Amino acid sequence: MILKDNKGFALILTILIVSLVVVLTLQFNNSMWSDLYSSANLRDGIRLRFIARSGVNCALAVLSEDFSSSDSDSLREPWANSKELSLNSVIMFENGHFQVEISDLSGKSNILAKAKQFGLDLESHDPVVLDIVAQLKELESQGFQFEGAEASFELLMRKALGSRRKYFDLLTFRVIDQKFKDNEPAQAEATIKVRVGGHTEHTAAVGNGPVNALDNAIRKALEKFYPQLKEMVLEDYKVRVLPGSPGTEAKVRVLIESRDQHDKWGTVGLSNDIIEASWQALVDAICYKLLKSEKE
Repeated sequence: MILKDNKGFALILTILIVSLVVVLTLQFNNSMWSDLYSSANLRDGIRLRFIARSGVNCALAVLSEDFSSSDSDSLREPWANSKELSLNSVIMFENGHFQVEISDLSGKSNILAKAKQFGLDLESHDPVVLDIVAQLKELESQGFQFEGAEASFELLMRKALGSRRKYFDLLTFRVIDQKFKDNEPAQAEATIKVRVGGHTEHTAAVGNGPVNALDNAIRKALEKFYPQLKEMVLEDYKVRVLPGSPGTEAKVRVLIESRDQHDKWGTVGLSNDIIEASWQALVDAICYKLLKSEKE
């Protein structure tokens, strides 16, 4: 009886010892793998930190070289080729590489600066900022240029913000330039029909050339409703033919400078049709004058 009890006790003791050894082995194994993973993560973290630092240093070196060789920057320059810079990093490191991302933040900062200048309430986190930047880039790719035409730019921003007022609607206009004799100048006449509120105005005017005739006609139609337009004078008118289509098919950019007793402002228009481009710039000039009058 005593022998049987001793055997049972020994069996239980053996099971306990084996279980303890198994538990300790599993715990040691888990601890070992945990330390191994931690070491691997630490190693990868150090590697990634040095790769990232190398990417920053590489970008700074490229920008420094460009700064010493050029006075202006453009995303079309070789330094802005982020794909090539990223591919070169694969050669530098056996395991891992850095990727260079280049974004144009200057457009956003310029928009915010102009908004402040124009007295517009616009914050950097406002989604409309990116919409204005995208619209501006699209217009510039077509040939628009807003240097010297900040009035058109302010109207563009106000339209994106939903705060641009519609002062009138064009229903139709027609410009006729007639020449009767070789030794006499051509005679230009413009007719225009606009709607202001619930009223329709249909007028005609002559001028020294088709653009002047169109300017006289639109003023004649609108001064009845907006007498402050009598204060506005067209100061300068410039046309530039843009490269692209050959000869008379080319796009033209029209820049108009207007003034009143207090200020000067520039507006721009673009089209393959010089009359249409002039119309765009004239409309912006008139709308900006009316906007100015509301501010005053």
